Amino acid sequence: YCEEKWGVSARPYHLKSYFGGMDGFDFSGYSNIFFSNGRLDPWAAGGTAVLASEPFCLSDCPNPLIKDGAHHLDLRSANPADPASVLRVREMEKEAIARWVDQGNKIRA
Repeated sequence: YCEEKWGVSARPYHLKSYFGGMDGFDFSGYSNIFFSNGRLDPWAAGGTAVLASEPFCLSDCPNPLIKDGAHHLDLRSANPADPASVLRVREMEKEAIARWVDQGNKIRA
């Protein structure tokens, strides 16, 4: 698309190579992180969405791709124009946070 529209080639690993992250850093020891990615983000190719099919986190790290959303749309206030994909991810976020709080409360009990 980019090449046809603007005459430039996509560089899917540019962000990681320019800003870091290609040096073996991984999320394998992390847990309880919600990685939401918007398909409409210009930098989506550099996000965690490329890992969606791989287990890349120790436990419970949802990684949805918001088909009709862009950067932080899921974290903004509700709007009547919000697409269904954003509404679904917001529900997933609420469920994940409730699950994590419940797990934490059980550990402390």
